[in-house]
Amino acid sequence: MAKGSTIEGIQYLRGIAAMMVVFHHVRHVFGDVSGWTTFGSTGVDIFFVISGFIMAYMTPLSRDAMSDRRSDMRRFWLKRFVRIVPLYWIALPLTVVVFKIGLTDPRLVNDFLFFPRFNLQFPAEIWPALVPGWSINYEMFFYLLFGLSILFGGWRLLVISLSIMTLAILGAFWQFDSAPMRFYTSSIMVEFLFGMLLHSVWRYLSATGAGRRRWIWWLSLLGGFGVLAMNLQGPGFLTHGLPAVFIVLGAMFAFEGIRVPVLRILGDASYSIYLFHLLSFTVSWHVVRLLRLSPAVSKDMIPVFAIYVVVAAGAGIVLHHLLEKPLTRTGNALIKYFDRSRTSGAPLQISKVTP
Repeated sequence: MAKGSTIEGIQYLRGIAAMMVVFHHVRHVFGDVSGWTTFGSTGVDIFFVISGFIMAYMTPLSRDAMSDRRSDMRRFWLKRFVRIVPLYWIALPLTVVVFKIGLTDPRLVNDFLFFPRFNLQFPAEIWPALVPGWSINYEMFFYLLFGLSILFGGWRLLVISLSIMTLAILGAFWQFDSAPMRFYTSSIMVEFLFGMLLHSVWRYLSATGAGRRRWIWWLSLLGGFGVLAMNLQGPGFLTHGLPAVFIVLGAMFAFEGIRVPVLRILGDASYSIYLFHLLSFTVSWHVVRLLRLSPAVSKDMIPVFAIYVVVAAGAGIVLHHLLEKPLTRTGNALIKYFDRSRTSGAPLQISKVTP
């Protein structure tokens, strides 16, 4: 498979993981969540493993001169900025205004800079005003480490492994008071490393033809979800991260050659769904009232749940096409333009990109 081509199973999992997080947050519409499963929250663990895998998959090891590696590092960071930041900078202030949270909090600047801080409404939690953004803060820190590791060429995996493991060990032995230190020394960072290591496993299995034993990979995929559903106690990178590894590995081979349009659509829109689903709940609330349904009435629970889920998915898909894709396309075109202008002075051209 050529670099840059889409692994369908990964894209399907993105959609599934995004909807798992939506399910997790819809629970709160019904009041007390103590009787609900927390299974949906593990969608984030799947995202982290996928992220580690994709970074290794899309960024070949560089053995070029140091000047070329520095150029690769800058290009990597720019592409990640274009992919993540513009949409987040739209979702964040919208969330603050709509929910009227942290409007006068000076620490809101931290959220725009992806710098962790304690949440004003939930003082014990290290969350930005856009609560799902806590995982984006981890993503951005991982991109920082990954970009720096590009400078080390063939030693990249070793360098980033040592960096993440050192932070995780510090967090295991010391209880830090500051939000940044407590955040960056969380063992959840190990899940990104799992994804990078998984890339090496995937390459080996692909080369040996082991991926053709499809039943094994369906077992891996379903077994991983089964373990997550058990809600095992223990370090999250083991109880959630390792099952996520088997889920991602299983999906890559189990779905090979299989087309599931609904999952592909959700996967393409997963980032928009993830960022805007809480905002979509305000629309769902009005729809529920218009239909004279109530989350407090037992017979209404299923239709209410379905409305929130469908609106979240639909809003994310629309925003993906109307906002996310144009932003990403324009950003990538600007990167190409400035790359070319340094040598040829080529005119700016914005071309269609495949999501």
